[in-house]
Amino acid sequence: MSQTRRRIMALEIFFLLPALMVLVAGLAGAEKAPGIVTTLVSWQISNASVIDPGRTEIIKQGFFTSGYTVEATATGGDPLPQGRFEMVLEAFSPNRDMPGQRAGYWYVKGTWAIVDPNASPEAKKARHSPAVVEGTLLAELPFNPATTPGTLTATIRLLSLTGGRWNRSSGTFTGNEKFEGTIDVTLDLWPDMKSERREP
Repeated sequence: MSQTRRRIMALEIFFLLPALMVLVAGLAGAEKAPGIVTTLVSWQISNASVIDPGRTEIIKQGFFTSGYTVEATATGGDPLPQGRFEMVLEAFSPNRDMPGQRAGYWYVKGTWAIVDPNASPEAKKARHSPAVVEGTLLAELPFNPATTPGTLTATIRLLSLTGGRWNRSSGTFTGNEKFEGTIDVTLDLWPDMKSERREP
C-alpha cells in the first residue's frame, strides 16, 4: 500500500472519530444481558520511553502526525498483572471547523497493547492470546502529545478477548504525553462458553 493511500485511510478514520466516540459512550450505557459479570481492571503505566517521535506534516485539511511510538512498564491486576506497554499514535488537527471537530484542537487515535514479557514468541503472536491485551485510545486535546508536554484524559476500549471470554469495555487513561499514568477499564465479561458446555 502506498504512503498516500495510508494517509488517506488514516484521515478517513479521523473524520469518523466523533461518531466513534459517541458509539463507545452508547455501548458503555447499554443494558447488560443476563450472566454478564462487571469488573474493574486497572494498570499503572510508568518508565515510558519515546521509541519513535513520529512525523508531523502540513496537509490540505490541517496538520497530521503519525508514527509516534512509546514503550513503558504496565503493572496492575488480572487479566495481565505485569507487562510491556506499547502505544502507536496518530493525531489530526483541522485548519477549520469541521463536523464534530474544532480548528486548533488535536484528535488523537492510538492503538496500544500490554504484552507479557515472559510469554513465548508463539503465544505473543497467537490470536486472542492471554499473553496480550490490546485496545484503542481516542481523545480530543488542545495540544499534540507527540510534540508538546501536557496532561491528558482519553477514552480507552479493549479489543482483545479477556481470558478467553468476550467483553464489552469502557474506560479512561489519565496521564501525560508519554502516556505515563493510569488505565482504568470497566469490563462486562460474557460467560465462559467452554465451561458452560462442559457442564452436564
